[in-house]
Amino acid sequence: MLAVALAGLSLLAAGCGGGDKKQPGEAGGQSLKGKKLVMYVSFHEDTAKELSELFQTKTGADVSFIRLPTGEALARIKAEKDAPKADIWLGGTADAHAKAAADGLLEAYKSPNAKMILPEYQDKDGFWYGTYLEVMAIGYNEKRFKEEFAPKGVKAPESLQDLLNPEFKGEIIMPDPRKSGTGNTFISSILQQMGEEKGWAYLKALKPQVAQFTPSGFTPGQKTGAGEYLICLNFISDQTLVSNKGQKIHSTI
Repeated sequence: MLAVALAGLSLLAAGCGGGDKKQPGEAGGQSLKGKKLVMYVSFHEDTAKELSELFQTKTGADVSFIRLPTGEALARIKAEKDAPKADIWLGGTADAHAKAAADGLLEAYKSPNAKMILPEYQDKDGFWYGTYLEVMAIGYNEKRFKEEFAPKGVKAPESLQDLLNPEFKGEIIMPDPRKSGTGNTFISSILQQMGEEKGWAYLKALKPQVAQFTPSGFTPGQKTGAGEYLICLNFISDQTLVSNKGQKIHSTI
């Protein structure tokens, strides 16, 4: 099992950092009325919409957002370093925010609510704050497995080694680690669990089994739930969202 901290808030250098700087708490009431706030968001669009509307209601700010996978958001922020187009980066894995901070792309912010978050889930210098812990999981479409694979005596894919079964070649979908924080997290977890040598050997064996690498971490769950693929590798919350809509995915962590 791998738990990963998902970062909650990063201020883009020269974005929110520009203009008059307010002290913590000054953004309450309608103090931001008429101000425009642009966010890059690296989680579900529905959640981003709810948060944007709530913040707009509470502060009066005109909030808009662009949904981007973690890797794409980081690349875009880097490309816009000298002329930022967004103020805040919300969501994405903590390692990506740490990389952005190290590259001088973010501005630190000491939140008055930081005391509510354990020290290990926030940056000590205030460059990012965790919002929740996530877990990588192996998921498979229950209906397809029962109808197509179980009758042949195939073991359900519930371990990393199970994914190498020739029966599953072309039936696996996962996020592209070059673009998706979820995909990058999967690669990192394998190397942490198995070590460099065995980990890379495993990933080399797994790659031919995978039919599609997606830019988004959520897409594998969607396509597996729809029956396009049997197996998905992504965060368990994404698989649960799909299952809750009636497309049952069996998840193993």
